[in-house]
Amino acid sequence: MFREQCEKEIVDLHRFFESWFKASVEKNQDVFQRLGTSLHEDFSLVFPNGELLSRQGVLDRVYKAHGLESANPRYFRIWIDKIQCRYETEDRCLMTFEEWHEDNGSISARISSAWFQRLKGLPNDVQWLHLHETWLPGRETHVKGI
Repeated sequence: MFREQCEKEIVDLHRFFESWFKASVEKNQDVFQRLGTSLHEDFSLVFPNGELLSRQGVLDRVYKAHGLESANPRYFRIWIDKIQCRYETEDRCLMTFEEWHEDNGSISARISSAWFQRLKGLPNDVQWLHLHETWLPGRETHVKGI
């Protein structure tokens, strides 16, 4: 089922983010292509603070954030919880999930709604169309550099 591919993509891409922010992967376009190819050309992201970014804005911001957590990599982690499929067709899927960050003992969390399409040849054969994030009550935080 397509929903399982989307679920795997959500987890896999956030593992990439954790590695990127910790600088446990190299900062180069070959490595970064993991993110770039996964986002549709019209992708948009609404951050928890309401800021809306285009695909290019997201790519620029994440690329610059390489190594943001490299000073204390063992005290930074990202994990995903409560993934649910809200709507699914053969080639489209709407998912919700919680994204948790621990940064040197401080824990923040957001709930996200993500819209996907099937696209063969990409990681998990999934492409991100849109992502909307909202802080979970009591788990707001300032996001460093991203």
